[in-house]
Amino acid sequence: MNGYARAVSSSAAVTVGLLASITVGMAVAQTCVTEDVREEFAEVAHRPLHQTYITTKVQEPADPEGIIPVEVSTCTVTEGRLGMEGGAAVANWSAYLVESGSESGQWIFRPGWGDESDANYTFKWVKSYPSWDSLGRDMEHFLNGGGEQRFGDIAGPVVDCDSPRVYLAQIVRTSDEQD
Repeated sequence: MNGYARAVSSSAAVTVGLLASITVGMAVAQTCVTEDVREEFAEVAHRPLHQTYITTKVQEPADPEGIIPVEVSTCTVTEGRLGMEGGAAVANWSAYLVESGSESGQWIFRPGWGDESDANYTFKWVKSYPSWDSLGRDMEHFLNGGGEQRFGDIAGPVVDCDSPRVYLAQIVRTSDEQD
């Protein structure tokens, strides 16, 4: 899925973000964030966009059902390993999840323009789920179906990720483009 999601919440203290994946070259990035996208984002965020990411879609998500959960983890590639090994670990884990029946979409967000000067991470691992039931099935498999052990085997030696933050998100639009 290309397009963007708008974070939503019913609480008074809300972190709002815009997650976008654009399939065109960086040279035309300025024209990709069109006026209507900026206007829609301005409805929920009143601060200027200050962080960009270079995204890699690892796994196509299933079709969403309304307000969906999105997980974001900050990850660091283990010392002595290469960034491409981190990406391969995420791809291998994603393939394992698909074999296990997961419907999650997964992306790697590498820091781009506007990154904090003291940022201490290699990438953000973003996962979306088409529903809360889908997230629950993945968590059940991870905790009680051997997933945690497999994750340690597949990704543990290569990446170290913090505990994921889970946000509510609403898909605002998707692109008709094929990757």
